[in-house]
Amino acid sequence: MLVVPETGAQLAFTASPDPKIEVEQVIKLAGGELQDLLIQRAAIIKRLAILRRTIAGLAEMFGLEALPEELLLVIKPPVRGSRGSGLTEACRATLSQSSRPLTAREVVDTIRARDGAVIQNHKDPVASVTSILHRLGSYGEATTRLSHTGRRIWIAAENTV
Repeated sequence: MLVVPETGAQLAFTASPDPKIEVEQVIKLAGGELQDLLIQRAAIIKRLAILRRTIAGLAEMFGLEALPEELLLVIKPPVRGSRGSGLTEACRATLSQSSRPLTAREVVDTIRARDGAVIQNHKDPVASVTSILHRLGSYGEATTRLSHTGRRIWIAAENTV
């Protein structure tokens, strides 16, 4: 049984006369709060990505020694001469270097052509890349739209105008 606080100086609890209405109200409030928090989370993730890229760019321009060590650990700036690691980095690079929007299949094909080892152990590479592209979209690093054929296409956020 759910209880609701009564108004007044003391915190006394009383059972609602109609528990179904009470449950519906709690679900509605919880659902609304969940939506608000998800929107806030997306905005925070996007802002974090922007700040990381800004700080990494400044570090690249002025040198890593300009940053405090705790900040270096947080942003993980790219090391010159290294090719980056993992499928996420390969997806980022593929989108950034492309002059046009790509489907997930085209991203997979491009990664295979550049470095097949990155993708060879994935059971379903297109599904893996699609998940990563959605995540990059939630970070604000990629945008998506539908092509004229109805397929989802992706482009790096920095390449959108």
